[in-house]
Amino acid sequence: MPIYIDYIDNRCFILSPKCGTQTISKYLKIPINISYDRDEIIEILKDKDFRKIIVIRDIYDRFFSGFYEDLKNNKCYLNLDITFFEYVKFLLFCYDNKLKNVNNLNVYFKDKNNLIEWGGCSSLNLNITDQDGNLSGHIVHQFNHIKPYINILDVNDNVEVIDVNELSKITNVHENNKTYNKYDNCQNNNSEKKFDYNSKLSDIKKSGIFPKKEKMINPTIKRILKHIYINDLKLINQIKNTFSNIK
Repeated sequence: MPIYIDYIDNRCFILSPKCGTQTISKYLKIPINISYDRDEIIEILKDKDFRKIIVIRDIYDRFFSGFYEDLKNNKCYLNLDITFFEYVKFLLFCYDNKLKNVNNLNVYFKDKNNLIEWGGCSSLNLNITDQDGNLSGHIVHQFNHIKPYINILDVNDNVEVIDVNELSKITNVHENNKTYNKYDNCQNNNSEKKFDYNSKLSDIKKSGIFPKKEKMINPTIKRILKHIYINDLKLINQIKNTFSNIK
């Protein structure tokens, strides 16, 4: 969905995956995969007595959080000998061509026949793009999740926006951030190996280390991610300019 309704304090949290869903779920003691009827959601979003809180996140931070979530939980990455740079180009190709239900690298790398799936944390095997050609998994767009709810809200109707990194201001639960290796290295065959955007996904997966974002990005990768998530970026700017920030 995800949307979380707090009937005790008359609040509603609107957010997308990798934008604090675990934090809000723990804070409100609501199942993370809770589902509401659409009529119920619309009623709450139009209720002037309810405080609506939109949670947003920087597109780059969110992408890497989602990528590492998929990398950690899915065995297919053990067999992906492409670099992170190549992986991003693969995503760009899928995105630009609206390729539906992609689950193999061979749509872009003609000489490779490797599965690329997500859902391993739930013992599922799901495609990296959905039936509409949108990116899936934990790298799904924020736009697709929250835009339909934003369209229902009234600009003057008790709506606030907060960055995921600021959630501790209104909750007693801190974000469950991944542990990044400070020096982005590990011991491999008794020698130090450093990871960056030219490292193979299989090597990063086997190491169990999540390199810092700064090591995994270059100007080209940044431009690609901005292109892929441009609608997210535009929506975030719209939200910031339309609704008040939580102080």
